[in-house]
Amino acid sequence: MRLHRLELSAFLAFGGTETVDFDALGEAGLFLLHGRTGAGKTALLDAVCFAFYGEVPGARQEAARLRSDHAAPETPTEVVLEATLRGRRIRIARTPAHERLKKVGDGTTTEPHRVRVVAIEEDGSETVLATRHEEARLELGDLLGMSREQFCQVVLLPQGGFARFLHARSDERERLLGELFDVGRFTDVERWLRDRRHEAERALGSAMRDVRDVVAAAAQVAGEEAPEGADHAPGLAASWLDEQLVVSEATAATAGEAAGAARDARLAADAALTAGVELATRRAEHARATADLAAWEARRRGRDAAEAELAAARRAAPVQSLAADLAARDAAAGEAERTARAALEDAGRAGVRVELTEPAALRTASAAMRGDAGAASVLAVREAAVESAAAAVAALERTAAERAAEAERLGAAVATAERQRPGFETGLAAAREAVARLPGLERQSGQVRERTAQGAERDRLAAAVAAARD
Repeated sequence: MRLHRLELSAFLAFGGTETVDFDALGEAGLFLLHGRTGAGKTALLDAVCFAFYGEVPGARQEAARLRSDHAAPETPTEVVLEATLRGRRIRIARTPAHERLKKVGDGTTTEPHRVRVVAIEEDGSETVLATRHEEARLELGDLLGMSREQFCQVVLLPQGGFARFLHARSDERERLLGELFDVGRFTDVERWLRDRRHEAERALGSAMRDVRDVVAAAAQVAGEEAPEGADHAPGLAASWLDEQLVVSEATAATAGEAAGAARDARLAADAALTAGVELATRRAEHARATADLAAWEARRRGRDAAEAELAAARRAAPVQSLAADLAARDAAAGEAERTARAALEDAGRAGVRVELTEPAALRTASAAMRGDAGAASVLAVREAAVESAAAAVAALERTAAERAAEAERLGAAVATAERQRPGFETGLAAAREAVARLPGLERQSGQVRERTAQGAERDRLAAAVAAARD
């Protein structure tokens, strides 16, 4: 804001028309308004405030009558101010509400408040911005960027306030400055900053507690004492934690390699165990085959007897049909003998003598034939048993051949397994050693993971500490 020209007529202490050229006064950069009490120094400042806001500062707004008591009745009351606001040259003309003589007749009439705000362009043309009080208030409020109260506190120092300020104590100066200037916003800012400081201090205290906890946990895991003062110096703690993180990462890499070797050894041990189980199974199968073969050999005498009996039965097969014929003839002979005997008995009773020729021979032949028939029947039964035994023998022979082949295959597998046995035993020993080392490696891996997590927590705390410091 820059004032250029002020013209006032019949305003407060000035009964006539007065003009102040601020451009001429401000050539030296600074000017002074001075004069006797009541000369109108304050009236000039009131005129500037009235031109901008239509009101005068402070309590004078209520008590003062803006039209001068020294003005002639025909002299109008008016204030005209030219100023540059936000880069635009503005002319403001205001007339306060006042009593004037009637132009026709006797008595007075009330002249209303009038305002006219004009923008003076660079080419000298004028643009009317406002002709009503409310329009002027909004337009000039946007250009000035402050209310009347703020303008009077910041631009126009109240009369007598500066002298009181110079002679006051520090606490009184603070109170007077609070009265002269609207410091509420600064008080709010100071309160906000104080609250933020307290929050930052609490956050810093919490972050430092977290740093101490992390340092203590890291020292416990690492198995070594933290540097002196690390729990109170985040920078030292961060450096030490970085070193421990590097050590933990190296330990984790070593543990990972050991775990990989242990897994490989365990896989080798599993393979060796599988091969050993397979070898034991094959040995058991070989033992069973050997026992079956021995049992089969032990039953050879019975098989030979069965084979001899089968041969005899096969030789007796042609007699079987004769045995049946013989049985039929034997039955007929018996019947004939019984008939003959009955006839002999009848002839004897009749006194007739009949001689039988070679009855013993017939009986002998009949007995022989019966014997042959019985032998043939027995041979038929035995032949059936022999055929069944022959089928069993054939099955045993096939089983024996299969078991012999399996025994040869198992023998070869046993020989191969015996050759591989030293390697399996070495792998099994390595696997057992790796399995014994697994709990330690798992504990190391857990410690590494814990250290890694603590490193991440340390980074978060370091960031929180840095944020708290900022």
